[in-house]
Amino acid sequence: WWPLGRAGIAMAALGGFHLLLGLAVEGGMGMGDVKWAGAVGLFSGWVGWQAVVTSTLLAFAAAAVFVLVRQAVGRGCHRLVPMAPFMVAGALAAILLTR
Repeated sequence: WWPLGRAGIAMAALGGFHLLLGLAVEGGMGMGDVKWAGAVGLFSGWVGWQAVVTSTLLAFAAAAVFVLVRQAVGRGCHRLVPMAPFMVAGALAAILLTR
């Protein structure tokens, strides 16, 4: 039962963390990304805490690289960036790396 409990705790933790980010900065994080973070926390939490932390860090690092490249190219510096694709890529990489 522990993997199921850990997955539920990870879902609540990542969802709550992203909700705080969404409420702290106006226009910073959409509510769709907040809900998606909960789902990513559920799946990565089933694997383990290392997968949860790694997936979150990889998602934010990939999004940061994307924004920096987009600014360097000069295309749309003030456009919103959806986090869901980065969360999925980070979770997949973390799950594969921690297995």
